[in-house]
Amino acid sequence: MIKIIGYARVSTTKQDLSRQKLKIKEFCENNNYELSEIIEDFGISGTIADRKGYLELQSKTYKDADMIVISELSRLSRQEDVTETVYNIQQIITKGLSVILLDSPNKIYEANKLLDITEILILTIKAWAAAQERLEIKKKNQDGKQALFQEHPYAVVDQKIPYGYKQIPNPNGKRPRYILEEVPEEVEKIRKLFALVISGKSLGAVARYFNERDITFRGYYSTVAILSNYIHSDIYRGIRRRTQKLGREEPYTVEVKIKPIINEEDFLKAQELIKNNHKNISTGKVNYNPLKGIIKCRCGRSMTVKDKKPTAGITKLTYRCSCVDRKSHPDFCKYNIDEVSYELTNEILYSLFKSMHTVEYYSYFRNQTDNRITELQEEIAGIDKRLSALYNDKSSLSDESKGNANRFLITTNPTLLNLIQEKQNELDEKIKQIDNEIDKHKRSQSKKMSDIERIKDSNGKEKLQNLSIEEQGELYHKYLERVNYIPVTTMQGFYIVRFLNGITFNIAITKVRSIAMASPLPDKWDIDDKGIITTHFDKFISSNLNKFSLETEVVESKMKLQDYLKSELAKERALKIDLSYREKYLEELHKVGLDGRLRPLKQQD
Repeated sequence: MIKIIGYARVSTTKQDLSRQKLKIKEFCENNNYELSEIIEDFGISGTIADRKGYLELQSKTYKDADMIVISELSRLSRQEDVTETVYNIQQIITKGLSVILLDSPNKIYEANKLLDITEILILTIKAWAAAQERLEIKKKNQDGKQALFQEHPYAVVDQKIPYGYKQIPNPNGKRPRYILEEVPEEVEKIRKLFALVISGKSLGAVARYFNERDITFRGYYSTVAILSNYIHSDIYRGIRRRTQKLGREEPYTVEVKIKPIINEEDFLKAQELIKNNHKNISTGKVNYNPLKGIIKCRCGRSMTVKDKKPTAGITKLTYRCSCVDRKSHPDFCKYNIDEVSYELTNEILYSLFKSMHTVEYYSYFRNQTDNRITELQEEIAGIDKRLSALYNDKSSLSDESKGNANRFLITTNPTLLNLIQEKQNELDEKIKQIDNEIDKHKRSQSKKMSDIERIKDSNGKEKLQNLSIEEQGELYHKYLERVNYIPVTTMQGFYIVRFLNGITFNIAITKVRSIAMASPLPDKWDIDDKGIITTHFDKFISSNLNKFSLETEVVESKMKLQDYLKSELAKERALKIDLSYREKYLEELHKVGLDGRLRPLKQQD
């Protein structure tokens, strides 16, 4: 009697193998075959090659049976690589076993024979059809999940559960079977994360905060990568998204609203702060840059801190253009030779801030700050109007999209399903465009709100004495927008210092050791990159004692930078800068020889 081994498989644990097993048993009984065993793969996809039952089937030879019986080819495999399926059937045949597929029971693929071209074509077509059927089933399944997701914002349709939530059975019915519910302990950690970022901490500092307190996230210690994923996850501001790519040229994304853990304003503020920290907070352990992202080369690139290392064992830091292009490159910085002392720059800026605590500067700075805040508030109000219009447009499209999704759920006609899907794609694209506009305006609004927060406290309350270089960096990033150094000669030049509130200081400097000085030009005096100053003076014309008035006119004139630096006005306005770092540098030069060994100071030094 011919000995048979059967093979049966189902993809999910919700399906039943009994129908396939019964079909195999009936086939054997009708043909008087001996069924020795049925190998099973239960709840495993046909796309998985290393199924336990499938591997066992491939290990069988003529010593175990005469024939393999399978209910249909799709039970054996649904792999997209159909040649692999045909190859495996040939391997079974080569081991002395015939093969019968019960969807074509009269065709026997005989043992120990090579498949001919006709058989290969038939099997290839069947394998391709099985793979396509699987893709179509999966696509419909994914489309159904998309529709369910859109209809029920808290529905669990995938396995991954976001941090801050858990999966619970749906108390309101069987569809969806599971929904998301907040986990209070995890929600508090997310809120703490955002609070720390909004307070000004970088993600690295926040990670250290949690780790030092042994606070973990589902058993994992914090890393910048983990926290970055959380801080950028829209679900915490109440937006869930699900993207379906299978069988589509363009991904199909559904967006739904849920209760936010973090309010919109704080969420966007955190994004802006992380972005600014990444760009502006120096991570240098040796060459710390307190002006990272603020001090700019004339070419527009940021300037970085470099060590000139004039001799062994000596450090001399400078600000220099960050350009790394070769000289032959068209984008090479033509100002690449520009450099300015690190210590001098930091001392001048620090002295400028300290000078602004005087009555002379305070009133002027306060007025400019108020004006800039008013401008920003007006711009924010304008964005609010644009956002309101966009929200109305999105609301209309969302209502139309929800109705379209409901039609998808109750429609069974394939043609109508395709039409509904095309309509849904159009609606999704329009909503996506509006979302991009909303996101752009919100980020702009958030930045302006952050700028207001940063500049509204510019009222001289900062304690500026004896700040460390890191603390000075925090001060500069709180108030400054941009710093440029423009050299006029090797030893003379000027800084352009622009504050967030719009105030700009032009500071003339000379680095000559005997007369080193930094002097801010009077208000409304301009200077060009050749060092020519345009001055403005009020000239007396006449007076009227009866009306207690004076008549004046503004007179412009030109002055060279070096002439201004020699003037009494420059000396009167000069900043009180501490140049003791120069003495320390010269002392190091005297102490360290060119070979790096210490030698005593000479008497004449």
